[in-house]
Amino acid sequence: MKLTKKLTAIAIMAIMTTTGLNAAVNEDYNTDYTAGRKIGRSLSNIVLGAVELPKAMVEEDKKHGAVAAYSTGIVKGLGRFVVREVVGVWELVTFWTPDKEPKVTPEYVWDMPVDEGYELDIDPNDHSDHVLHAE
Repeated sequence: MKLTKKLTAIAIMAIMTTTGLNAAVNEDYNTDYTAGRKIGRSLSNIVLGAVELPKAMVEEDKKHGAVAAYSTGIVKGLGRFVVREVVGVWELVTFWTPDKEPKVTPEYVWDMPVDEGYELDIDPNDHSDHVLHAE
């Protein structure tokens, strides 16, 4: 009996998570805030909220150096982590009421704000040895 309940709970969480991930990769997902997307976003916030800590540390390191990363970055990351977890639980409890916009910006922890995004120093036309090529 316990195994059946656990498997059912795992299956429900998997379905809800894939609903949120499907919405995240959909090209026009910024205009469709449905209940399914909200529950997926809430689960991703709950499960991946801790990613805010290293993310904030990297942001502070890029802006102000290593000392800021290990001081201000940790404080900012912990604050963002707590906010994302609380909002995730709130959205899980109220998932049936769609929102006009997400409660946390960026909507998903892996989204980057436009003005603070990481820059990749990769040139698509660079065919040197460090770039993998299809043969």
